[in-house]
Amino acid sequence: MKKAAIIILICALAMTAAGCKRDSGYTCTFDATVTQVGGSRITVTTDDEAVSFTEANVSFVDGVKMSFTPAVGQTVRLTITPDESGSGDVPNVTAVKIELISR
Repeated sequence: MKKAAIIILICALAMTAAGCKRDSGYTCTFDATVTQVGGSRITVTTDDEAVSFTEANVSFVDGVKMSFTPAVGQTVRLTITPDESGSGDVPNVTAVKIELISR
């Protein structure tokens, strides 16, 4: 019982450190506005309470299907893994899904 409580605590702390509130399957979904597009990355800003950051550099896992071409000003819904990296104020996150909300 004690071991299970420790594992749950460690998982909860890891999710908090990653800036995500947990969805099922250990992903985090939030809405954001595209502010920069470059190659296979985008930069977004958000005020969504599902995440603890307001800006992020987003890369995509291999095989992510997009039915649109990302452009500055679009609102998108991103599903990311709870791992983030990077130095400074803007984290680097990896998206496993992206949907266009508005152009």
